[in-house]
Amino acid sequence: MRVRLLHLSPRPLDTVVAAARTCYSPELLTAERVAADGVDDPAARRRALERRDRLARSVLEAGHLTTWQHTHLHLAIEGVSRLALWCFLHAHPFYNSEQVSQRYVPVDRGSVHVPPALGGAARERFLEAVDAAHTAYHELTALLEPVAERRILAGRPAWGRPVHRRRLERARARAAREVARAVLPLATTANLHHTVSLLTALRYLRAAPHPDAPGEIAEFQGRLRDGIIRAAPELEPFLPRPVPAPAGPEGGSGGGAALRRELDALLAGRTTRLLPGAEPLEAGLARAVRTVLGRTEGELPDAEAVRLVLDPGRNPLLADTLNLTTVDPVSRALQQVHVRFATRLSLAADSQNQRHRMVPGARPVLGRVVDDAPDVVVPALVADEPEASRVFAGAVERAWESIQWLRRNGPDPALALYLLPNATAVRITESSDLAAFHHKMRMRLCWNAQEEIRRIAWEQAMQVREAAPVVGGFLLPPCTIRRLAGATPYCPEGDRFCGTPVWRLGLEAQEPPAPR
Repeated sequence: MRVRLLHLSPRPLDTVVAAARTCYSPELLTAERVAADGVDDPAARRRALERRDRLARSVLEAGHLTTWQHTHLHLAIEGVSRLALWCFLHAHPFYNSEQVSQRYVPVDRGSVHVPPALGGAARERFLEAVDAAHTAYHELTALLEPVAERRILAGRPAWGRPVHRRRLERARARAAREVARAVLPLATTANLHHTVSLLTALRYLRAAPHPDAPGEIAEFQGRLRDGIIRAAPELEPFLPRPVPAPAGPEGGSGGGAALRRELDALLAGRTTRLLPGAEPLEAGLARAVRTVLGRTEGELPDAEAVRLVLDPGRNPLLADTLNLTTVDPVSRALQQVHVRFATRLSLAADSQNQRHRMVPGARPVLGRVVDDAPDVVVPALVADEPEASRVFAGAVERAWESIQWLRRNGPDPALALYLLPNATAVRITESSDLAAFHHKMRMRLCWNAQEEIRRIAWEQAMQVREAAPVVGGFLLPPCTIRRLAGATPYCPEGDRFCGTPVWRLGLEAQEPPAPR
């Protein structure tokens, strides 16, 4: 792993204290004032820095943390595993990341994190399992390209013309890779730009290494600490050490299988299920809108209030790509009602799903729920092709055989989790306010979205429509929202247009293929 600090906001500690002191000063204080720049007396400058450090320590220990968010770090992270990304770096809301996509970029055999603790026979078995997964990945990619091409041409027959040959080739390769990556192990590495506030960096350093990838996360913490100290030595006294990992309860006697049965019974055969809330969705939203506008229920009935905030023709801000719902008084009413879902999806899909940082989820510790029985989501494209199904099933079986072996013979059972394929099924509970959920639906109902997560979004939108028809009627793809708002072009994707005028279709006619 390589962690480089590309940029740190200038004078980070001076800025923290300037922000803190401004709260109690009739004038706005700056970093230069805090550090006594321009003061000739060395003793006076030393006293100013001592005062700075005392106040910084005081606000940090008292939990007055907002002052630590005025400084940011821009990190370049290379060679971090998908497991560490999923369970740590992307498992919270306060970050921004842009990482290499397994959908658009072929995965190289050398792009793998090999835990340093593995040695001898365990390391050899690990590398053999990774190599077998990559062989299956390349085989699946080749098998699925013709299947993907047939599906693409069924929806966009014009792409069969010679003038569109290169576009078709790119599209089918991407569609095949998107599905074939399901067999790649979580040890597969990624490179990314990652920007966080100084407060989040402190939290990274303070967090107990996640039990699914403790060694790798501890390595990241060490490299992050070293980078900060090199860039701003004055911060070293304020950088915390990780808290001890909580012991937690022992696993249940039934292992992962019992939990899977319990949660799958809750899903009742669905991929995702809307869970009941305390108040009817539409009544709660209407009340919030009336609160903003100073109207009574008689003046503004529930259905009209809901349309006022959710109908793009009445609230065109919904079509704006800058997501203005947090800065508009009426749109902020969407934050006052919530939806909650139980969902079963693959780790690959959840890695995309968790990027919706304002839709937090309760996600499992993999070491507590993965057992010796393979449990995966089979992509629809694989299920439709018998030879691809054979290759996929063989890859999953080999992965679990190696996982079992490493758990029994390796130095640490947790290291076997790196061999879990992207297709591994996880069961999560997620909830959000309606503003964040509306944004998620707008992004993931787009036909360019990854197929599995688009299927989940479609099921969720349809269930909300059933429970709250007025609200659900406005959970739509981006092109349909833009059409209702009178924004042109309807599709905001430019040359990435999917080729289908989705805005002409009702949501019920947009059902994506279901994974198995």
